[in-house]
Amino acid sequence: MSLLKKIFGPRQEKDCTNPDTPDATQKTANEKAGAVFDTYVHDGLRAMQAGEFPFAERCFRAALAERDDLRTQGFLAEVLMRMNRAVDAIVPLRKLCAADAQNVEALTALCECLDKAQLFDELAEATETLGKLLPADSRVTGFRARIAEARGDFFTAITLLTQAIANEPANEALRFARADLLLKMKQGAEAIEDAETLARNNPESEQYATLKAESLAQGGRTDEAVAAYEAALALNPFSERNILALAALYDASGHAEKAIDLLDEAIDNLPDFSEGYRLRGGLRLRLHDKEGAMDDLKKAMELRPEEIEQIDGEFTNTANQVESYLKQLNPYGF
Repeated sequence: MSLLKKIFGPRQEKDCTNPDTPDATQKTANEKAGAVFDTYVHDGLRAMQAGEFPFAERCFRAALAERDDLRTQGFLAEVLMRMNRAVDAIVPLRKLCAADAQNVEALTALCECLDKAQLFDELAEATETLGKLLPADSRVTGFRARIAEARGDFFTAITLLTQAIANEPANEALRFARADLLLKMKQGAEAIEDAETLARNNPESEQYATLKAESLAQGGRTDEAVAAYEAALALNPFSERNILALAALYDASGHAEKAIDLLDEAIDNLPDFSEGYRLRGGLRLRLHDKEGAMDDLKKAMELRPEEIEQIDGEFTNTANQVESYLKQLNPYGF
């Protein structure tokens, strides 16, 4: 017997057929872990295909707890994006991009999520990388325009979007971005062409119908704006934003009673519509319905206590006017 054998004893040969040996036990554990991982991923994919996104997320996260896998990170990012959780999707997308700097789809998705999360410094870096891979892609131009807008360089943003639209006149995302930016710049008249093009090509889109109405209103074409808001509300009668805008246009056109009728119907359908109560209260006050105005402002304060100071000023003003009105009717105070 050799010296080593004397010290350590005779070498034990591994028995691969014996399930009690360490290697066999580890192999069995790995196989079980792999089966669990595969089951989680499979169930997550089935759930995602069925539209059961929260359950799919849980499955993918459970799978990743078993094993860090880039393919599964991609599935997780996709399901998070489908749930409009851009901030959460950034984490797995960063991992995908770090693992493969040439992954164009992952990098594009990361840029989209960074844009939605308003992380513009990181978006600028990611966009530069994407621009080297896709130098002529309109999405890159769109991201660069968003970065310029975030930095307050509206002129550059509009220029970039206009150049991209000239190359791709049918690109709806670019037209929407330009019209939306023009509205933010109070250049509604300049946004009308894009808005009307989008609404005409997508007559069932509430978003584009609203964009058209806002552009017309800001451009001073009030009658057309009224018709456009009415069309947008026909697509979605519960849009508080469009209800308020249309009521304001009715009032500006000298039809305060029509505005109140619109708000009456809206409040019947949306009993928690605080801004509706508030606007109706102001209209009622102007039409000398002071008690009705007070009731509306009280209700607005109940629904939006965080704005109580501002609304209370309106309420106090209304209450003072009511008190003055009653004193005129009864100067003796009884």
